[in-house]
Amino acid sequence: WIMVGSFLFMIIIGTALLLLPRATVGGISFFNALFTATSAVCVTGLTTIDVATTFTTEGYIIYNALQTIHSIQ
Repeated sequence: WIMVGSFLFMIIIGTALLLLPRATVGGISFFNALFTATSAVCVTGLTTIDVATTFTTEGYIIYNALQTIHSIQ
């Protein structure tokens, strides 16, 4: 249960952080943020958006941190 809880916690936090106005250039929908956060935490690399043009530097740091933090576990 600890692994499942840690995945869910990181996905929820990641989704919230990616929805911040400073994280994207023009904003993204809740479902795009949820899918991107889930993909980053699971380190699959799948996205429904263009990461390079959608995220600001802060958003890119959040995205990469989600990938890195959970891949260490």
